[in-house]
Amino acid sequence: MQRVRHRLAMLKGRSLKPHTFGLPVKLEIGKTLDLALKRRPDTRRIVVVAGDDEACCTRVALAREALGRYAGELDVQYPVGLTLADRG
Repeated sequence: MQRVRHRLAMLKGRSLKPHTFGLPVKLEIGKTLDLALKRRPDTRRIVVVAGDDEACCTRVALAREALGRYAGELDVQYPVGLTLADRG
C-alpha cells in the first residue's frame, strides 16, 4: 500500500495537457477476494497470473501483501512472466 500512496501523492498538483484526464486506480485485492470467497466459499486455490514488466511486478507485490493473510488457508500461486502460449 505504501507504493500506491506514494504514486497518488506524486499526482497531486500535476497539471495535464488539454483534452486529457487522469484517473488514479486503487486496487482492492483483499476486499475483492473476500467478496469472491463469500460467493464461492469452497474455493481452495487462488492463481495470480501476471507478466514480468514493472507494472505487473508492482501489482503482484500488492497481491502478495493483500493475500498473505490467507497463507495456510488457501493455496495461492503466482505464475509470473509466462507467455500467452505458456498460459495455454
